Amino acid sequence: MEVVKEESYGIVALRARKGSWTVDDLDVLVIQQKSGNHWTLTKGHVEPTDTGPMSTALRELYEETQIRPQTILLESRIFSNGYRFERSKKRWDAPPSSGNPPVIVEKSNHFFVGIVASEDAEKVVLQESEVVAWKWVPLKDSGAAMTYETDAAIVNEVFAALSLSNGSQH
Repeated sequence: MEVVKEESYGIVALRARKGSWTVDDLDVLVIQQKSGNHWTLTKGHVEPTDTGPMSTALRELYEETQIRPQTILLESRIFSNGYRFERSKKRWDAPPSSGNPPVIVEKSNHFFVGIVASEDAEKVVLQESEVVAWKWVPLKDSGAAMTYETDAAIVNEVFAALSLSNGSQH
């Protein structure tokens, strides 16, 4: 079976709860994708107009939620995951057929960490063609809000990295 490689870039969008910037008081934005109905982080594929991974990540956050981070944390650090799955070659949402054979997709997702201003955190406007719901969940508990373990691992890594950079003990 043919193997197709795909890469996506996204933002782990954080907000300060109650004005506190300690890692225990940060929330992460999670979205529910229309395709598959799963809870995940904002992310997407590179478009021809994107100038690099950060550009793709920022565009995807804005397209899916209409919000922008006020700053990027740990800018030199990219949090990544990867997995394999089977799907149709020509249309990902159609079952395989003779004109649309199955392929194995090797997917890599790469995330930056962004802080969303408190005043913008509730101004989420969903891209209804792709996203059906959103919610802010405490970062330290957000792994449980994710449908897939690979996404849970990303938010858990972000929590650990921010805990270390803030000198917090957990």
